[in-house]
Amino acid sequence: MKTRRMSWLAGGSLGALPAAAALLGLPLLPALAGAQQGQPFVPGCTVPYSAIQKHQAIDDSCGIKGNAPDSEPAHQAQNAAKNNLCATGAPKAVTFAALASLQTEADNKLGTYDRDHLPADRSSLQQLGEGSVARIVAFVASAKYSGGTTGESVGCNLKGNANDDIHVVLMEAKGAVKGAQACPSVTAEVIPHLRPAAWTDKAIAGAGHPVRITGQLFFDASHHPCKNGQPEPSSPSRASEWEIHPVYSIEVCKGTTLAACPVDDDSQWSPLKVAAAKKPKPKPKPKPAAAPANPKP
Repeated sequence: MKTRRMSWLAGGSLGALPAAAALLGLPLLPALAGAQQGQPFVPGCTVPYSAIQKHQAIDDSCGIKGNAPDSEPAHQAQNAAKNNLCATGAPKAVTFAALASLQTEADNKLGTYDRDHLPADRSSLQQLGEGSVARIVAFVASAKYSGGTTGESVGCNLKGNANDDIHVVLMEAKGAVKGAQACPSVTAEVIPHLRPAAWTDKAIAGAGHPVRITGQLFFDASHHPCKNGQPEPSSPSRASEWEIHPVYSIEVCKGTTLAACPVDDDSQWSPLKVAAAKKPKPKPKPKPAAAPANPKP
C-alpha cells in the first residue's frame, strides 16, 4: 500500500511551516527554538480531549520540545511531533498490515536512522502520513508507564508515572505478550500533558474488549521494528515504528471480538472509563473467646 496523505505539517522543511500554516489558516506548533525544560506546555490549539483534560504538573514545567537542546534540531523536531495535539481532519482507519507496509516505505525514504541519526527534515514522513489523524481497532496486550528510572527527553527527563507516556502494546489477538511475542504488535502512546483522569495504565490494560484508538500518526525514528521475528537491540518488540502518538481518544467496544467491533460503527463504542477500584477483602470476623473450662470441684 502506498499512502500519500499530506498532513497539516507537510509541505516542505521546518523553516517553511509558518508561511504554509498562515496560508492554510491552520494552527502551528510553537517555534522550534530551544530546549523547553522549565517552560509551560503550549499545545497551540484546543486539544482533542479538552472536555476531559486534566491539568498536570508537567504542563507547567516542560514545553512541547522537551529538553532536547538547540544543538539537536532533529531531536527537537521529533519531540515536538510526539507532543502534537493539533492534527486535524477525519480519522483514517489503519490496519496492522498498513502500518507494516508504511514501515517499508519509511525505510526506503529515510535510509539510515536511529536515536543518534534522527531525520532533520520530516517532510518525507509527512508525505507518508505523519501528522494526519489515524484510527485503529485492536486488543490491548499491555499498557505501562514508559519513563523507567530516568524519564524521557520528551518529558524533560522528569521522573515518575505522572510525567511518563503510557506505552500501549496493541495486538490483533487477545492476550498478554512479552519479548518476541510482541513482534506482531503496533504501539500507541498516551502522553502525560493534560492527560485525562480516566486514562491510566490500569484502565487501558483492563479494557477487556477491543479498543478503538484515535490520534496522530507518528514515526518513531529512534528505533527499528523486529527483524526475522526478533526485536532489534535497544528497540521495542513491534512490527512497525509507525505509532498512534499522541493518543486523542480511547474507546471500548460493546463486543468482544474484532469482527464485532467495526471501526466505523460509532454505536459500538463508548469512552474508556476510570478503572474500578478493587474492593477490599472483608476482614475475617474475630473468633469468639473460648469459654473458660469448668473448675474442678
